[in-house]
Order: sequence, then structure tokens, then C-alpha cells
Amino acid sequence: MSHSLGHAAAPPARRGSVMFITLATLAVVGLIAMAMVRGTIIGRRTLRAEHAVRQVEAILDAAESRVRSRLAAGLPAAETIDLAAADVAGTHAAQVVVTVDADGTDAWRVRIIAAAPPDGPASVRRTRDVLIRSRSSTSLETSP
Repeated sequence: MSHSLGHAAAPPARRGSVMFITLATLAVVGLIAMAMVRGTIIGRRTLRAEHAVRQVEAILDAAESRVRSRLAAGLPAAETIDLAAADVAGTHAAQVVVTVDADGTDAWRVRIIAAAPPDGPASVRRTRDVLIRSRSSTSLETSP
């Protein structure tokens, strides 16, 4: 048989091998594309988690500063603060729980727990224990 261009038709075995190579190439390209998409998704999740950790650490710093100011002014410092996402410049709401116990001397034992978002599987939670004395203070940070 001949085509209008004057070439003979490719034998069926050759057409099958060309189709197999084409399908194999498409499969490889598809796998590479899926790997790239997966890498992008994992990268975004990692960035979001890092953002949440930094956000919670900044909230801890602010809460500790607030506690020190309130105790220095003789005001009660134990409180629970619910922060809206807009208040913490993030995509999640946050919660801060502050407990204060007098240790029998001139010092207070303060525990600050910050979480963003407060509940859920992707919640980032950090705890900071602080001993605040009347003139000097030390800070011990722990993560549960």
C-alpha cells in the first residue's frame, strides 16, 4: 500500500513500538509532574507550620511582657485570651492561657501556654514557665 506521499505504510510491529514508547514517555512525564506537585504541597505545609511556630513564639513573648507589666503594677496577671486571626496577622485564631502562683517568697511562678489554632490537628502549642522575682527574673522555656 502507498500513501498519497508515496511512502509505504509502517509495518504493524513498528506502529506498536512507537505507541509503547509514546505511552512510556507520557507516564514518565506524568510521574515527574506528580512529584513536583507533591513537593510543592509539602513545601507549603512546611512554610505554614513554620509560620505558626514563629507566630506562637511571638505571642509567648508578648504574653510574658504583659504578665511582667501587670505584676509590676500590682494587677492580676492570670487570664485566658482568645485572639482572632486578624489580631495576630495570621490565618488562624490563637489562645493564650496564663496561670500565676506565688511560690511563698517574693516571686511568682508563671506558666504561659499559647496555641494557634487553639484546637485542631494542625495546632502549634508552646509552653513557657517563668519565675518572676521582685527585682530579677529567670525564664525557662519548655514545649510539651
